[in-house]
Amino acid sequence: MENDDQLYINRCLEGDREAFRELVIRYQSRVLSIIGRMVRDREMARDLAQEVFVKAYTKLSSYDSRFAFKVWILRIATYHTIDYLRRRRPEFPVAQDLDGGCPSVIDRAHSRVPSPEEALLQSEQADLVAEAVRKLDPKLRAVVILRHFEELNYDEIADALDIPMGTVKNRLFRAREKLQKLMTQNSMNLQEVVS
Repeated sequence: MENDDQLYINRCLEGDREAFRELVIRYQSRVLSIIGRMVRDREMARDLAQEVFVKAYTKLSSYDSRFAFKVWILRIATYHTIDYLRRRRPEFPVAQDLDGGCPSVIDRAHSRVPSPEEALLQSEQADLVAEAVRKLDPKLRAVVILRHFEELNYDEIADALDIPMGTVKNRLFRAREKLQKLMTQNSMNLQEVVS
């Protein structure tokens, strides 16, 4: 598929605008997914995704074909969203369903249909995880989303964010530590409410 990407890129650079449309179709769901998980607002995610593709189109001549187009477009999406979050810093809704359902780690662990009690617990835990991820610094949030939700490997994350592998590992370590603290805090707060 990456060879096809290069063909579309070449056609686009020669003036064929429809060729870029094919790249958008190929990568719009991944771009929207990353942005959506970072901003937790469906409409804003769509607006930002559109801005990302406009930016990619205007900067296509600077694309380095040594890297996969997927990595390049995800880098643009991630940094564009981080810039947006830095400028805005609002409180985002946590429980909004962005793509028909965001499977949590717990959802993946259970292959059977959960009981109503289990479903409620899973939903509450998924909300706690989403809340904790939302509270992370945008740079830490980006590596968590790319690794655990988009399932990119460390090399792909390093390429997507244009940072060294050691920085990826360091940010993931710091993010996981912070998430653990936030989850413990959120869990205690939930227990106080229930008691």
